[in-house]
Amino acid sequence: MSTGRGAEFEGAVIALFHLLLTRNDKVRALKEAFYRTNMPNITNLLATIVIFLVVRAHACQPWCAWRARGGGTGSVS
Repeated sequence: MSTGRGAEFEGAVIALFHLLLTRNDKVRALKEAFYRTNMPNITNLLATIVIFLVVRAHACQPWCAWRARGGGTGSVS
């Protein structure tokens, strides 16, 4: 995608590597990859990974699996 700052890639990871390889100022390239607007950035990617891991860890708890199978409904027979 062509922007006012030159060609940019839409994917966050590809854009990170592209910016690191093409820009002279590596710190500025990292900041741009982490916080770029109107396109996917590394911050969004990391937030998605963290949420996925938290939900996955919660689902893997034994009491969650037990409740999902129908146990612990709260009714007393």
